[in-house]
Amino acid sequence: SDSVLVLSYLILMESHLQETEQLEEDRFFPCSLKRLESVLGMGRGVQNKVFTDLQKRKIVTLSRRGMPASRFVRINHENILAQINRTYGSGCTRKVK
Repeated sequence: SDSVLVLSYLILMESHLQETEQLEEDRFFPCSLKRLESVLGMGRGVQNKVFTDLQKRKIVTLSRRGMPASRFVRINHENILAQINRTYGSGCTRKVK
């Protein structure tokens, strides 16, 4: 699904930013409409639907920052694991640094 594809990409982005010590202290990172459109080929409408879904499931939190305002994302790894555990059992654990 589109949500899984976007979430996978967001996790890769977050991991790269963390490894290169560019991740914000509050764990938010920029993820522009143009970036997802160019990398994943998803237009504004699809992105809005995906982020609405991910926010409803409490998997991501969005923030608008800067001038002009840009979209920033924070991934809630604990909620991802909780949803996996509810679906597949409680064998999955991971501590977020």
